Amino acid sequence: MSKKESKEDSRVQGIVTRAVGSSFNVLVGSRTFTCFFRGKFRIKKADLPASTSGEGAFPVVGDRVMVTLTDEASGVIEEILPRETKLSRPEVELHRGEQVLVANIQQMIIVASVKLPLLKTRAIDRFLIAAEKGELQPAICINKIDLAEGEEYKERLLPYHDLGYEVIFTSVPERRGLEDFKDCLKDRISVLAGHSGVGKSSLLNAIQEGLKLVTREISTYSLKGKHATSYIELHPLDFGGFVADTPGLRELGLWDIDKQELAWYFPEFEDCLGGCKFNDCMHLTEPGCAVKGKLQSGKIHASRYDSYKRILETL
Repeated sequence: MSKKESKEDSRVQGIVTRAVGSSFNVLVGSRTFTCFFRGKFRIKKADLPASTSGEGAFPVVGDRVMVTLTDEASGVIEEILPRETKLSRPEVELHRGEQVLVANIQQMIIVASVKLPLLKTRAIDRFLIAAEKGELQPAICINKIDLAEGEEYKERLLPYHDLGYEVIFTSVPERRGLEDFKDCLKDRISVLAGHSGVGKSSLLNAIQEGLKLVTREISTYSLKGKHATSYIELHPLDFGGFVADTPGLRELGLWDIDKQELAWYFPEFEDCLGGCKFNDCMHLTEPGCAVKGKLQSGKIHASRYDSYKRILETL
């Protein structure tokens, strides 16, 4: 047996559960090891259609990795295994490259709140697009329903019901909807995504004792949430599955989606795309637009079309 084969035989497979700087927590079986890595990795595009394809890929939460253990508590990451899915955004600093936030996730649960901060459906729409781009199954959780005055907020969620998305309504203080939320997470690898202050950490604390995730109050000055989570961490769930809690994202930049593509991420547009008079129709003011025709017939919700236009302006 060669030295290389012997070294590879000694490696073990694990999953990255936390990444802070150059330090990574890797779960191997039921034990967590603090691991570091040597240099940067290249992940082959042919093996990894959903990943960053260039030089310099770093491990992220959710990555399956091969590790050489160096002692009872530590190890070295030697290889990143092919990613099946990912959640990405443009790099925060330069906005030129791709920043993979989390990998190998099965579903994204988009968390919004009725109040504090106010419900913004355009933010939900952006997360839905990101989920579709990353090949994640989306679900929507509307939290803090105990703060609602009336049922108007449910009417604003009708477009998502009509499109077949799962929508869960929750209140942590009143413990409403928590079993539905738990069932949505059970036996799946999920990521919670949403703005700061919507109650992602509070929801997780409510369904599993012992997590003790830090929560933050809403700023009384701005009525916006303060960050409770400063890094992404993947938590094993007692009832089966894993969940990643993300730092609050005030605005999720959409990665690798251009203006011509955007309409395909709105399912209600799909059956009339290709039916417009002009092949390069952007579904705005062009004559003979099939999407506008469907909108005018009431088969596309006006709020969703308005969201399409506003997101289009940002691309």
